[in-house]
Amino acid sequence: MIRSVRNVRSSTEANPCHTPVSLCELAPAAGYENAVRAAVPDAEVAFDPFHVCQLASRAVDDVRRAEWNAKGKSKTKGGNWVKGVRWSLLKAPERQSISQLAALGEVSLANRRLLRAFLLKEQLRLLYHLDDPRQAAELLEAWLAWACRSKLKPFVKLARTIRKHRDGILAAIRLGLSNGRLEGLNSRVRLISHRSFGFCPSRWSR
Repeated sequence: MIRSVRNVRSSTEANPCHTPVSLCELAPAAGYENAVRAAVPDAEVAFDPFHVCQLASRAVDDVRRAEWNAKGKSKTKGGNWVKGVRWSLLKAPERQSISQLAALGEVSLANRRLLRAFLLKEQLRLLYHLDDPRQAAELLEAWLAWACRSKLKPFVKLARTIRKHRDGILAAIRLGLSNGRLEGLNSRVRLISHRSFGFCPSRWSR
C-alpha cells in the first residue's frame, strides 16, 4: 500500500528495472493516487479490491439504515427485522450460516430495495473472481449502468466514484492484485488491541 510520495519514490528507486505498478487505496479524496501520480507519472495505478468492496458494503448498509429509519427504527416489528438482516446483507453468501441465508431468503421476498442493494454489492465483488479477467471491462460497464438506474442513492454515488477510478479498478483485476490479506491482519491486530484495554503487566498486581 502506498502511503506517501516518499514511499513511492523509495519504492521506484529500489526497483529501477521494473515497470512501476502501485496498489492504492480507493478513497474519494484520492490522496494516495495523487501521491503516486506526483512521484511516478508513468505508474499504472491499481486500486485495492478490498477497499472497492468495502465501499460497496458501506453503500448496502446505508440503504439498510434508510429502510430501518423508514420502518420506524427499532420501535416496530418491521424496523427490528431490517436491523436483524444486517449481516445477511453484508457477508458473502458462501460465508453465511444457515440462519443468515434464511434471512437473506426473507429479504428476497419482503424488500426489493434491500435485495437490489445486496445483488449490486455481490456482483461488484464477483468481478474479482472471474475465470476470464478480459470480461471485466464489459461487466463493470453493465454494473455501472445498473447502479446508476437502481434508484438507490448510495449506489448512484458509488457508481460515480467507481467510474472515476475505472482504469485502476480494471488494472487490479487484470493483474490479480489485492491487499485483502494485509487488511484482514490489520483488523485482527486492531481487535486484539481493543480487547486488551485494561490489561496491565503482572508485576503491577503484586
